[in-house]
Amino acid sequence: LTQRDSQGRQLVHVAAASGNADLVKMVLSKGVDPNALSEPPPPPAPPRKVALLAGGGGQKLARADGTRPPPPPAVARTPLMFAAEAGSAPAMKALVEAGAKVSVKAPDGTTVALVAAGSGNLDAMKYVLELDPDLTAIGPNHRSIMHYAIANKNPDTAITMLQYLADKGAKLDVPDAKGDTPGDFINRGGQQDIRIFYIQLLKDRGIVSKHDH
Repeated sequence: LTQRDSQGRQLVHVAAASGNADLVKMVLSKGVDPNALSEPPPPPAPPRKVALLAGGGGQKLARADGTRPPPPPAVARTPLMFAAEAGSAPAMKALVEAGAKVSVKAPDGTTVALVAAGSGNLDAMKYVLELDPDLTAIGPNHRSIMHYAIANKNPDTAITMLQYLADKGAKLDVPDAKGDTPGDFINRGGQQDIRIFYIQLLKDRGIVSKHDH
């Protein structure tokens, strides 16, 4: 039961990620830890090949192939977070009934509520807020719950989620570590329907952005 796949997930994590509540219950019945953290492998070492570029009064190191930096490494998560990411309220309920705690955060500060907001599933979000109504949690890079919700590119689910969170009192203009609010994020090439909706949402709440939307 404790063997791990290539992503560092145990059986309970895989079951939770499937969103299948019956499968989750079956695995839990074997006595697994409902709060176990996954153990994702470390990121691959960056390429060592570099080129020296002159200019600006000195020399700078740059990748010779011009590639972008690799994505951030995966972070350990609880089964409840995997179920929230899958947008499955039934799977989440099965985990909670077995002792899973919504208060357990990922090592980078990610909470179950933040993950649920990004799933786009309103039932999952509502269930999380029944367990913990706090909408002020801040994740890695100082991203708020609205940053997570607005990152969903499906307007059918993102707009509904954003409206629900706004009605619940979530702050709409929290800046992330780079100083970008959710409105800034969607304004830079985001899905058009979501962008228009969010700008109107800001106006309806009387929020004046310091950036040009």
